[in-house]
Amino acid sequence: MKYTMKKKNEVLKINIHLEQGECHEQFLFPLESCRNGNCRCNSCESHKLRGMDISINQTKLTLSMIPHKGMMLDENVISRCIDSLSN
Repeated sequence: MKYTMKKKNEVLKINIHLEQGECHEQFLFPLESCRNGNCRCNSCESHKLRGMDISINQTKLTLSMIPHKGMMLDENVISRCIDSLSN
């Protein structure tokens, strides 16, 4: 798995590019849990989320992470969380 992150205004957009042999399902459950406030990486970032949109195509997952008003998502912490998805 490889990914890119880009922040536009307060929204953090993450493109997760799947590699050969990887499937969407191995990433969707932990991402859904994070969106519901139960992130397996034990960070506080999921509590900052007002919402997270997940879109899927054949080789990529795209996350749009939207924080609550006045909150900022820590890209370094989010990066560690995304890295943990492949473990």
